[in-house]
Amino acid sequence: MAGFQLRAYPLLDILKKIIKKNIKKLKYCNFSVGHDLRQWRSNYDVSKIYYADSLKYSGVLWELCHEIDIIYYLFGLPKSVYARNLKLMNFKKIKNDYSSVQLDYKKFTLNLIQEMISPIYKRKYEFIFTDKILILDLVSNQIYLLKKNKKKILYQINNFNKNEMYLKLMKNFVSKEKNRFASLEDICMNTKILNSLEFSSKKKKIVRYK
Repeated sequence: MAGFQLRAYPLLDILKKIIKKNIKKLKYCNFSVGHDLRQWRSNYDVSKIYYADSLKYSGVLWELCHEIDIIYYLFGLPKSVYARNLKLMNFKKIKNDYSSVQLDYKKFTLNLIQEMISPIYKRKYEFIFTDKILILDLVSNQIYLLKKNKKKILYQINNFNKNEMYLKLMKNFVSKEKNRFASLEDICMNTKILNSLEFSSKKKKIVRYK
């Protein structure tokens, strides 16, 4: 079972349908996710997190890899990727805590900020079309539209419990049903993108896929 629990987020499939319907007008996307690691992992000594001793897997890209999975789920493999990873805090054994990522597709580009610094938890995906802006806010649990300086809430979840996503994954895993969430192929593709981003940041190069 893959641990990409955001695949089970209730508004995700609705979002995907809206994007698909308007994909020809999509120009760029802005994704952002962040929270102070000491608050995010408040029940851990951050220097003893399972990946902290790993030179390869100790950074923000791997800690917050769910966004890469969501991007792959929505759009597939990009044409090219570029990343710039920085260490802005002094977390022990964590090699970087801020990453600026660009993923280029054939007709649009996507910018992603992942960080372990923000004192307030934020997780938001913005889709900028020629005539409107579509936003999924995973903190307020809303999908809303900005058009002509007006905000219209399209969908909203009240009293959402994050554990519901874990439960959906576990129920699907123990059942005899086909995997409804991330497959082994998805995991391999996500790992490919993440490794490319690490390489890009290290070598300061754009990584292109054929």
